[in-house]
Amino acid sequence: MLGDVAYVHDLTLDAYAPPGEPRPAAVIIHSSRGNKRTHVTQLFDVLDRAGYAWFSVDYRTGADVAEAVRYVRCPGRFNITNQLVLIGVDTGAQIALDLAAQDEFHGVVTMGAKLSQGALSETRGRPADGATPVLMFHGTDDDEYPASQAEAVCRQLPKCSFHAEPNAIHDFENWHPDQWSWKT
Repeated sequence: MLGDVAYVHDLTLDAYAPPGEPRPAAVIIHSSRGNKRTHVTQLFDVLDRAGYAWFSVDYRTGADVAEAVRYVRCPGRFNITNQLVLIGVDTGAQIALDLAAQDEFHGVVTMGAKLSQGALSETRGRPADGATPVLMFHGTDDDEYPASQAEAVCRQLPKCSFHAEPNAIHDFENWHPDQWSWKT
């Protein structure tokens, strides 16, 4: 793993792209309440076991995340294939959906999404031409952004699959082991 790799100005990312055969990659977009290591560490092992390289980015805006994606995609920089997935946690879910509306990705995954009002307006949130599959995981006991709202957004997307985690709260990193079905 490479830590604190500068990708633009004073912003950094953590990178895991081991030697060997190139791997598909995931860019993890944490919530605005943490940095690239907080609230997402459960994802690292899951992605590695699934054969993915991963990148966890610090950012201030969605434009920063777009810059991180450009940096990661630079040919020869990392040992990855051209299959790139965005994983958005909490408020990072909106950024992931917005980026997918502007560019081509292999998929988007959201964990405990906290979407803005009008998340699927004409200009925001809809993956480009509906081609990008979206997978949403959301706790049924989420009191910050109810599962019913996230599911309603998912129903508006042409290729979206919604998975409710019974009795789980908003912050997926605090889900109990019996609420870890998402890991498979």
